[in-house]
Amino acid sequence: MQIEKLNPWLSFLGNVGVLAGIIFLILEIQQTNRIAEAELSRAVFENSGETRALLSTHPEIWAKGASGEPLNETEMAVFEVQIESQWARAASSTSQRRRLNPNSDPNIALHRLAWTLHKNPGARAYWEVLMDENEIWRNILITGERDPYVGIVRSDLQKLDQELAK
Repeated sequence: MQIEKLNPWLSFLGNVGVLAGIIFLILEIQQTNRIAEAELSRAVFENSGETRALLSTHPEIWAKGASGEPLNETEMAVFEVQIESQWARAASSTSQRRRLNPNSDPNIALHRLAWTLHKNPGARAYWEVLMDENEIWRNILITGERDPYVGIVRSDLQKLDQELAK
């Protein structure tokens, strides 16, 4: 008889324990997401710093190449790395943002790259060549798969061209 009176209380306490466990899990998931977002911010900041350091190491090469002036072989090698590092940073930042923060615009780094390329015709021309080359090897080695980020930057460039030509 006393066990019958105790059963509802034990059941209630069990349910409270399950509810407390669920609340704890929710809080843990939120904390894990905040940590992941902080890691994303740190990684993007580090990538941005590395790209800026590369540009600041050879600003004369960036200025010359970005304006479209001819480059010698050594300058071209440095300029290629400068362009590729900006592309890699933008693509990496976009991938991380898409995974960790889908509620914000994940393509912000690609938009910023498009703006940089728009302002620097030599950089834009060289980036276009690199992306065309990338598409060739991707078509050969990764059957039918296109890089969606290239399309986003190219679309942004078209929009910038049209809007700023007015």
